Amino acid sequence: MAKFTDKVVVISGGNQPNSLAMAKKFVSEGAKVAILTKTEEAEITAAGAVAVLCDIAKFDCVTAAFDKIKAEMGPVDVLICNAGIVYTGLMSQMVESQWDRIFDVNVKGIYHCVNAAMPHFLRTHSGCIITVSSMWGQSGASFEAAYSATKGAVIAMSKALAQELGPSGVRVNCIAPG
Repeated sequence: MAKFTDKVVVISGGNQPNSLAMAKKFVSEGAKVAILTKTEEAEITAAGAVAVLCDIAKFDCVTAAFDKIKAEMGPVDVLICNAGIVYTGLMSQMVESQWDRIFDVNVKGIYHCVNAAMPHFLRTHSGCIITVSSMWGQSGASFEAAYSATKGAVIAMSKALAQELGPSGVRVNCIAPG
């Protein structure tokens, strides 16, 4: 029997290559996978996952997406927060709405997704949350101040959530590719 048979995995991040690779791996292990995406993409279906339209920066949209996933697949067992956007350029040339949107997607999106999954995790004393940061969250990147700041926030939030949720049996880990 596959390791993740009948487990429900939710991945934010649309049709990004690493979202699709994770989806394919989980599907091959028997999981039911939903990918939160702003636009329905054929690549998601080809990976064996279900595309669920959702702007993770909007709490009502995330709640509706998780309700739909629960109704169609069951409660979430694994949450992978992989969505992220970037602004490349001088911070002095960035307008506030761009700064806000990057934080809304990269940080607030995790807040929304975790809060949507958490009631089931706490009720069952199980669950797994994986957040995706970046090496720039550790060292910073020239011309990517906002992105670096959000990915640093993801690392700090993940560490705090691990301490907060660990005693309840919920695992929280952060990866920082780069």
